[in-house]
Amino acid sequence: MIGRPSGSLALLIGMSTAQALPPLDPGDATLPALITDARLQELSGLAAHPRHDDRLWALNDGGAPPEILELDRRGRVLRQVVVDGVRNIDWEDLDHYRIGERSRLLIADTGDNGRHRPEVYLHALPIPVAGASRVRPSWTLSLRYADGPQDVEAVAVHPASDSILLLSKRVRPSVLYRVPLSAGGRKTQATAERLRELPELLDIPIPPGVDPLSNMARYASQPTAMQFGCDDSLWVLTYAAVFRFESGNWSVAEDLRGRRSVLPPLPQAEALSFDRGCRHLYIGTETVPAPMLRYRQRR
Repeated sequence: MIGRPSGSLALLIGMSTAQALPPLDPGDATLPALITDARLQELSGLAAHPRHDDRLWALNDGGAPPEILELDRRGRVLRQVVVDGVRNIDWEDLDHYRIGERSRLLIADTGDNGRHRPEVYLHALPIPVAGASRVRPSWTLSLRYADGPQDVEAVAVHPASDSILLLSKRVRPSVLYRVPLSAGGRKTQATAERLRELPELLDIPIPPGVDPLSNMARYASQPTAMQFGCDDSLWVLTYAAVFRFESGNWSVAEDLRGRRSVLPPLPQAEALSFDRGCRHLYIGTETVPAPMLRYRQRR
């Protein structure tokens, strides 16, 4: 039994169908990077750097070394930081969050293509200090889902509502789950509660020039990344579009609305992040060479 949510969680349970009102203006898009570094050949997660406006943190998909990479705004690798004591089973997303003066990076080792993993993992890291080449998690949380194993590539942290949100990928429609952020460091295991389905993500037209029988068209609605903006809007990336869910009053479900922007054709859009201060939104792809789009956010 799920209790009545408060604040932003009311948004997540009461979202309306997404409208075709683009949150991203194509005129604001630039291509600041064409990533060719083999160390980013399976880019799967991006997160804001809390100390630098012009840098991001990144990670690779499962099977890569257990490390995070510091990037400049052109996608160049500035350093690699090994995460001690953990494996990269199937890392799929990365998020930055702050509680008071304390900043953390959250690694989502939640990928499960075959939906057979009995448990997945969330790792919270302190922000590596300048020059550091290794970091150890502040905590690791073993996670199960109330309705069995799920493949999840989209994870976002919302400290104000004590929430880590997880969005399933290989079911139609996708399902949103929640685990308390406060469980990290207090527990070693937790069960993610099922909040609701998100049929809004199915509302994606096939991008221009894309073969309707291609994998791009077939998987267009599958979510691959998720993040909260600085204004508490929730952003979800799929292979073909970006969704923004917002409300003037997060606690009133009737005021909620979703907006969708179809992306230009990308080889495999899997990473999404704002920079510090949310001046720009970055979208990265899981290929090499990998284009990385940057959208300027209008105030």
